[in-house]
Amino acid sequence: MDSPARPRRGELLELEIDSLAQGGRGVARSNGYVVFVSGGLPGDRVRARVGRAKRSYGEAKVLELVRPSPERVADRCLHDGEPCPGAPWQGMPYERQLDHKFGQVDDALRRLGRLDGFELQPIEAAVEPWRYRNKLEYSFGARAGEPLALGFHRRGSWSEIVDVDDCLLASEANNGARNGVRDWARREAIPAYDGGARTGVLRNLVVREGRRTGRLQTRLVTSPGELPRPPVDLHTVIEGPGGGTDGPTGALGAEYLAERLGGLELRVSYGAFLQTNTE
Repeated sequence: MDSPARPRRGELLELEIDSLAQGGRGVARSNGYVVFVSGGLPGDRVRARVGRAKRSYGEAKVLELVRPSPERVADRCLHDGEPCPGAPWQGMPYERQLDHKFGQVDDALRRLGRLDGFELQPIEAAVEPWRYRNKLEYSFGARAGEPLALGFHRRGSWSEIVDVDDCLLASEANNGARNGVRDWARREAIPAYDGGARTGVLRNLVVREGRRTGRLQTRLVTSPGELPRPPVDLHTVIEGPGGGTDGPTGALGAEYLAERLGGLELRVSYGAFLQTNTE
């Protein structure tokens, strides 16, 4: 049997999204060839540009929503006109998001894991689908002639950072802490780290919040270099081009985050795991 015709990289396709893949991308078919589409939801008809075309599947990004799914709702959390990378399914009603997640877990266990003889319990809905995260990691970046940005990677890019003013996954306190550090860095004219050129200083900012205590913990991640005392609790220094946030860390303020869970008073270190939805 002949393989489906493979589109060329850069080719424009008009596609009907019929399902969602693991990770949130839409799944479509072009003459039998599977295409994973960033920005597409089931029921959408889209015009998309192919970014990668492998033998068995391709990847594309939505350029135009030709006909939106009847279930689509307006995106609430946008950064520079694009949906927040932490909420790729926000164009779908929350109840339908849970349905798709349930189906993906069931598929992973039965088809991929080859398990059977169990009953999968319904997903327990979040108390609040917005402003629930107690931890977010932000990246610094800058384009020529533009102010320093502190936010998220643009979808599909590891080099371009989209500046964030208000992320609806974060609390107002988290957003305020991030914006305060960004304003400080702009005033001091401290450059963002450029992994390609291996220049600059500022890499990441990690903000954690004790939702039951109202306390914040901010950790600045930089390359080695002189800089004014930053308005954060912790300062991590990383050498080399790696993209992580782990490294030698010094305390400038509170070393531990105070939180209350299950009747316990917790002192959470910066490297400790804590479920990101406290509720």
